[in-house]
Amino acid sequence: MLKKIFALMLAVMMFAALAVGCKPSNPQGGSSSKPTSEIVSDVSSEPEAESSEMTESDLGDEVGDNSSYWPYPWTIETDSAYFRDDPQATQSVTSGGGVKVYKNPGDLGLMCFSLSMSSTTAYGNDAASRERYFKEVVNEGYFNQYILFTGDNLLKEAKIIAEAGGSFWLNATKSGDTVDNGLDKYLQTLETAVKSLKDAGYGALLNGFFWDEPLLGNKISNEQYLTLTKAMYQKFGLRNFAVFATGEFTRLEGNEDELDPSIMIGKITTHGMQYLTDVGFDAYSVDVREGAPNGGDSQLAIWQKEISPGVVDGKSYYTEHRRLITERAGHPVNYWHFPCAWDDGLYGGLNGIKTADEGYWNAHLDFMAQDVLDYKYPGGLCIYTFRRVDEDTRVCFERRMDLKNEMGGWAVWSDVEKYTEYCKKLRSWCETFSSKRVELTNLTSK
Repeated sequence: MLKKIFALMLAVMMFAALAVGCKPSNPQGGSSSKPTSEIVSDVSSEPEAESSEMTESDLGDEVGDNSSYWPYPWTIETDSAYFRDDPQATQSVTSGGGVKVYKNPGDLGLMCFSLSMSSTTAYGNDAASRERYFKEVVNEGYFNQYILFTGDNLLKEAKIIAEAGGSFWLNATKSGDTVDNGLDKYLQTLETAVKSLKDAGYGALLNGFFWDEPLLGNKISNEQYLTLTKAMYQKFGLRNFAVFATGEFTRLEGNEDELDPSIMIGKITTHGMQYLTDVGFDAYSVDVREGAPNGGDSQLAIWQKEISPGVVDGKSYYTEHRRLITERAGHPVNYWHFPCAWDDGLYGGLNGIKTADEGYWNAHLDFMAQDVLDYKYPGGLCIYTFRRVDEDTRVCFERRMDLKNEMGGWAVWSDVEKYTEYCKKLRSWCETFSSKRVELTNLTSK
């Protein structure tokens, strides 16, 4: 009798273990620069993770027909991608070793510049407070993609994003000196980070690498940039995404009068963009609404001479820049707009406003979201910005967001007016973008 009871208990325990091991997770959270380059640096980068000693067998081969490094080749079959309207997009699978492997939802991106645990300090500077605040913002459904740094916070951030059904990029902005004197070491640092993400089950959520205004102030030359992006593309087979200041590809930088006179803005060339898959530009001071003066005829004449004769109003200021940077690439690229989400000074806003307000933010967001959706190869939106640390008094998205605490009050900056209509629009656009299939360009011929 005891043997029968013992056998029955053992069978029940084995069945329970099997059921737990096969049950998919249910992530929480639901649905989901700089006035051109007024301030070059917004949020200081986190310290890079120290490279650990790794053998060739640990890292695998470079991307190619016999690659053992990355789970898929760069030529992506978009028909097999997962999207948020597919239940599989927000569920994980469990491998035999018990590691959850999250699938990339493959949606159009909507993210916020400078939003990572390096900037989520409103609850405190300690790691636990940063992590709690970051998780609360992610779970609000404002965004579905994020720009992260290599370092101690990476896996914590990746887990939070994965459970919310999102994906992310790694910030790869570097100077030319890194290319000339430390490229192998830098690739090793990135490889260590990528391997840690892959081993933890988050590898498929890494879209690629992001650069912020790489040539501004001659931080890197076209040849150095080509060398860097080529090496990274060949090693990882992931997307390379750069946002450029307008002065990096036109004769006019939007806030040239405020830049240090010693800064010489480098110009990106088609040659230097060979290994870019995603591009955008940043300019925030032009009102896209009908009737906005934007500096009047005199300013319009300057834009038509120095940028393009096609600039005839606020909307065409942005669409002409889009045309110029995508044509400069010399091959199909996924395109990103950068809507204004801070108290930027304006050339001349509607109804005489001189500083970007909620109506201005709303107009930027709506116009640029639709323009991205209408583009043949859309990439997404990256609003600028979560926070600016160059001037603590600047009011950016962090202070305007409608995040609430458990008591129902505003979680941060309770004395600052919240842009509730804007936040509602942001969530709505995020849902729209998260439901759209992204057609990725590829560089298989390069």
